[in-house]
Amino acid sequence: MTQNLYTHFHNAFAAHLAEVAIETDDNQRWTFGDLHAQSGQMANWLQSLGLKAGDRAMVQVEKSVPALVFYLACLRAGVVYVPLNTAHQAAELAYFMENAGPTVFVADPTKAEGLQTLATRIGVPHLVTLGADGKGSLIDATEGQPSEHQAIEANLDTLAAILYTSGTTGRSKGAQLTHNNLASNALTLHQLWGWQAGDVLIHALPIFHVHGLFVACHCALLNASKMLWMSRFNPSRRWTGCHRQRSSWACPRSTCACCRRRNSTTTAARTCACSSAVRPPCSPRPSASGKSARATPFSNAMA
Repeated sequence: MTQNLYTHFHNAFAAHLAEVAIETDDNQRWTFGDLHAQSGQMANWLQSLGLKAGDRAMVQVEKSVPALVFYLACLRAGVVYVPLNTAHQAAELAYFMENAGPTVFVADPTKAEGLQTLATRIGVPHLVTLGADGKGSLIDATEGQPSEHQAIEANLDTLAAILYTSGTTGRSKGAQLTHNNLASNALTLHQLWGWQAGDVLIHALPIFHVHGLFVACHCALLNASKMLWMSRFNPSRRWTGCHRQRSSWACPRSTCACCRRRNSTTTAARTCACSSAVRPPCSPRPSASGKSARATPFSNAMA
């Protein structure tokens, strides 16, 4: 029996529940124990609505730690997680809802009224809200749920997520990813990139696409590593983090924006992974030792 992806994560951080898992740019902190307890509450809430393994939860919200926790809850409950780019408009959202058939839609509070009308017309039973500040009706609904939850078992075909393609060559298509797909990828990258005890991830990406949600978060959770959580990309803050930490994940353009800053060095950063895109030309300034951080572009990481 293939393990639920969340079980891999929990096995990795179970001995570190009191340690900080995520630190935000406004100095809020979540321990691994917080992630486990809160995702358990959300998983129990999903099941209290009658959702079963294979049902879909569609999410279009700004980056926040509770949004990541909801993803973990979906894994635990066997609910298929469907993240959407926050830039998608009503016509695109109607297509995604009709195509995926979600039972739950998690929306930004500022868009909830219009989306509720759309969800009602299409037949989405439940719509809840979650803001960038981590507040919303989703949090209100789940706070009273028990935190204990047993993750469902997963087999080779158990879906974990559906990600829609960009649609540059036609209508967006839903790429189906199983727990086994994502676990295999995460375990491989964890080993390939040589994650070490004490590594810290500087998380500067959105979490509605593969690299921000899967590649970065999965490796950090498998390593029981702290994530420095940037709500939005900021070159100064990210490069300050690179001076203090040993790993960093970002896209090529954001990496080069940091490299171009005056007096920028990568003295402390051990690995800068530049997602799957081709890196644009940039010249990181060498550190005092004359060496720059190892930049690691990779391709087809989720193929």
